[in-house]
Amino acid sequence: MAKRKSPVSVEDFVTAYAKSKSTGEVADKLGMSTSSVHVRASTLRKSGVRLKRFPRGRRTRLDVAALNELLGRLGALDDAPETPQTPSRRAVRRPKTTPVAASKKRR
Repeated sequence: MAKRKSPVSVEDFVTAYAKSKSTGEVADKLGMSTSSVHVRASTLRKSGVRLKRFPRGRRTRLDVAALNELLGRLGALDDAPETPQTPSRRAVRRPKTTPVAASKKRR
């Protein structure tokens, strides 16, 4: 059976969290999983500890124009026309059906 790592003290956790730039960095420093870092940080915040919040998602936005320029210099640019961005599924709002509209559908 694998030996369990010794628990990280609250002081060590808060110190590592304050000096890091991401939850992944905290996890690496302390030998924890990123989900454990998220849970522990959330628990401490609920207790009143004022931990910073790391940005979510990608660190940087894609510079599409610069990447297409690079592909052009490499001779690897696709001849297909540019495709417009489609909104994510979350961004698309569907109209809610009312009970009356739903009952008319059944007829």
